[in-house]
Amino acid sequence: MMENKLIYKILTAVSTNNTISNVANGLYLSQPYVSQIISKTEKKYETKLVNRNEKPISLTAAGIKLLQDLDDEIKLHEKTKRDLSFFASKNGRVIRVAITPIWISNLTAKVIHDLQAMFPEVQFQIERFFTAENAPALLQSNKIDIFWGAFLHQDQITSQYLYRSKAYVIIPFNHPLYDQSQKYLAYTPELFAKLNKSNYVALTDNSLYQTIVDHVFEDDGLKVKKIIRTNDFIGAGLLAIEGMGITITLGDILLYLGNKHNYNLMELPESLINLDVGISINAASPDLVKKVAEKLQLIIQKSVG
Repeated sequence: MMENKLIYKILTAVSTNNTISNVANGLYLSQPYVSQIISKTEKKYETKLVNRNEKPISLTAAGIKLLQDLDDEIKLHEKTKRDLSFFASKNGRVIRVAITPIWISNLTAKVIHDLQAMFPEVQFQIERFFTAENAPALLQSNKIDIFWGAFLHQDQITSQYLYRSKAYVIIPFNHPLYDQSQKYLAYTPELFAKLNKSNYVALTDNSLYQTIVDHVFEDDGLKVKKIIRTNDFIGAGLLAIEGMGITITLGDILLYLGNKHNYNLMELPESLINLDVGISINAASPDLVKKVAEKLQLIIQKSVG
């Protein structure tokens, strides 16, 4: 398997590099060694895998086929290793649950406590993610078992709907729309349009949530000035209420913004922004993971009402 992984890395690198030297440099290997591995593999399969006499180098049809087969083989090997790890672990079966958004820690403890009562033989490993962007790849590669966060629409992944989060625009005291006589401003398309050209406290570009928010502004033909970026949801809300700019946050984090009353909240209609939350697993997950995910779904839905 180790040799196949090396061949897989080399053939993958051939697809994106112009020369064997570039392939070798990218993999931190010597050029003669990479050439030797390719030649050895071509001799093994009695066919040419890489067009080395052309610039840029490229995979032959056989090389493309071998790369695809190796990809399937490696994924199967990782899945088998993961499946068997349930039985090999000295500490019992381990199930890794990844959670985003990260601020729902107040709900996590109760949910996991109930889950452990149902599955006493399982050791749960909790990982908190800033963004759901990498969740599909981590599920497909079996690096996590269950994802609790944004509802995923991906091949090879099974997702179950939990609830829809509410989104709010935070309008600070120094914004023209701020109304000190009330805390909540009723949403209207006309009022939302007046946020155009506002300073905005944004999440970093790798945030799936920020991408969704950006589309909301774009769909309405609005532009905002992203003057600050942060990878902290709560921090973004706090910066907004301190007058750094507007931001769109979720109902979950309003509890973390303190007791200041120098800002308005405008709840956005569900038709404007889709923030569905779900439980997702690899469609090929072991039966135990599927059972745990089903129970987790029921516990969360009961907890959030």
